[in-house]
Amino acid sequence: MNHIITDNKKLAQQLNLYYWDNNKDHLVNVSFAIASRAFAKLLLSTECPNLKCIQLTSAGFDGVDTKLARQKGITICNA
Repeated sequence: MNHIITDNKKLAQQLNLYYWDNNKDHLVNVSFAIASRAFAKLLLSTECPNLKCIQLTSAGFDGVDTKLARQKGITICNA
């Protein structure tokens, strides 16, 4: 089962997604994230073994380590 997480409370409510609550234990099963750049950086620095894609909610990749994402096999998309 794919698990989707976001740090955007309004989006989580509208799409019935899991809202990030600062509990890193919940990241173990996450395969897709809709994230701010700050949350994307946190995801890349945390052990998320099933994470395959991060969709940024902003334009550009400023501050997001795309090289690290590639090394981890994670696709980063921007708005």
